[in-house]
Amino acid sequence: MLAVPHLKVKIKAHGDNENNKTVDKLAKLGINKETLMVEDALLLYNGTICWRDEFMLLNRSLIYQQPELLELIDWKMSLKLNCINQYDTLFEDHYLQSFRIKICCNELPTCANLKKRKTELYDDRWKCNFCGIEEETYDHLWQCYKIKDIV
Repeated sequence: MLAVPHLKVKIKAHGDNENNKTVDKLAKLGINKETLMVEDALLLYNGTICWRDEFMLLNRSLIYQQPELLELIDWKMSLKLNCINQYDTLFEDHYLQSFRIKICCNELPTCANLKKRKTELYDDRWKCNFCGIEEETYDHLWQCYKIKDIV
């Protein structure tokens, strides 16, 4: 056996394979991007990895770009209410957590939000399903007198 310290040998491994060239290109791009720090438990997640710059452009992350709003949030209470136990797999907990996040991010399927997604399906005649008077917006859901009777 021969031991040669500090020997660097480069081998052209991927040669003319187009798929390997694409993978190499993507790997090099990934090195240059600023990524989110991920907890160890999430490393087993088999889904899409989101780059930090793409995450910040999402509708639900606009609040993170407004420091004056971040100061108004009671983080201790928010984290307590949105507590996610990664070891629980009950569907009821999942739906409740999803509902809480949708409330916080103004993503409930109100008529106003549905019109943004599919403008051709919803016209201006669509009103609140409960009172039938005002446009169903996020704010109206919390103020509608008919919903207060139901809840």
